[in-house]
Amino acid sequence: MKKYILVAMGTAGDVNPFVGMGRALKQRGHRVLLVTNPYFEKFILDAGLEFIPIGTVKEYVEGMSDPDLWHPVKSGAVVLNRVILPNIKQVYDIISNLCKEDKYIVVSTSMALGARIAEEKLKIPLCTTYYLQPSLRSDREINGITFPDWMPRFMSRGMFALMDRLLVDRAICPKLNEFRAELGLSPIKSGTFSQWINSPKIVLCLYPEWLKPFQPGWPKQTIQTGFTYYDSIPDSEASREVMQFVESGEPPIIFTPGTGVLNEGEFFKVAVESVQALKRRALLCTKHSSQLPSKLPEGVMYAEYVPFSLVLPKAALIVHHGGMGTMVQAISAGIPQIIRPMAHDQYQNGNLAQKLGAGVVIRRNKFTVNRVTEKLNYLLTSETVARRCSELAKKCDMPVYLKETCEILEKL
Repeated sequence: MKKYILVAMGTAGDVNPFVGMGRALKQRGHRVLLVTNPYFEKFILDAGLEFIPIGTVKEYVEGMSDPDLWHPVKSGAVVLNRVILPNIKQVYDIISNLCKEDKYIVVSTSMALGARIAEEKLKIPLCTTYYLQPSLRSDREINGITFPDWMPRFMSRGMFALMDRLLVDRAICPKLNEFRAELGLSPIKSGTFSQWINSPKIVLCLYPEWLKPFQPGWPKQTIQTGFTYYDSIPDSEASREVMQFVESGEPPIIFTPGTGVLNEGEFFKVAVESVQALKRRALLCTKHSSQLPSKLPEGVMYAEYVPFSLVLPKAALIVHHGGMGTMVQAISAGIPQIIRPMAHDQYQNGNLAQKLGAGVVIRRNKFTVNRVTEKLNYLLTSETVARRCSELAKKCDMPVYLKETCEILEKL
């Protein structure tokens, strides 16, 4: 038996794949501790994993309520100042204290800088993981910033280096180096995100090569496996009502702006009017019902939570924000999708889905009833799109991806 510390930072979409990974490792006989915000404590304990808190529920809720979190430009600063920098020392201390008592392997998101420092200071095995978003920097792109193919690679690398020096390193290094100095580690002067952030032992990408092939500029220690996620299936009256609705007529269109989004009244208004124009049924998914129209028409239902692994195979199409978890489950279910990105990796994910032929992207400022209705009608009637979605669904083999991921982590 080996012992693993999994460090997941971010929203439900960030925590979910670590729960799936942790459950798989536990089923193989290992001990798994999952470190994340206590907002997810019940979800993790219900999944059968041990839980260690980092931060507070109040901090998580305040962060998710920040409107800049979903701004295409300002979102990076919100994540940096609310998630990455405040948790460096706490993540390090958790790992340090646990490793004083026993030997652990650490698997962390790239945002958990305290885990990277722990590897450097304590010489513990670390796996840096890129999971739901293909955001590992290549010579040409990172999180929606893409340089054209005609640009020489030395030029795009130089542009990224300049951005690092002027923006990233200036924002991160003072706080990072302050803590490094306390531990007797030398300061990092440049290349925080381009070089230092990744474990020199292994960088694990949890997305397959058919989605994103190995890119020039990725670290040589990069290994690709495939998607991991955990879809909890509650046995409740509400979930039974949702499934009864889904199965009681023509396959519905699913609409969700993402689990953490709070102010998307316009998204749901457009959703309702679009399905009415097409005379289709719809399921609206959000934890924040205040965003919904005051009265829903016949054939449109609201759900606070719906297990996508059960619902999407019975749906006609999904319209969502571009989170990789939602995109992957739609691909696995063999249904087309409309992606309306807002920030972070969502633009890049939308472009991937569009290039694969699995759906289309509608920018936020163009998400109108006419545009959405037009694209819904196209995706629902196109034989080419239906055939392509079916082909992609056959490529998704979640049990195999989980097995490959566990086997790699067991070798650490």
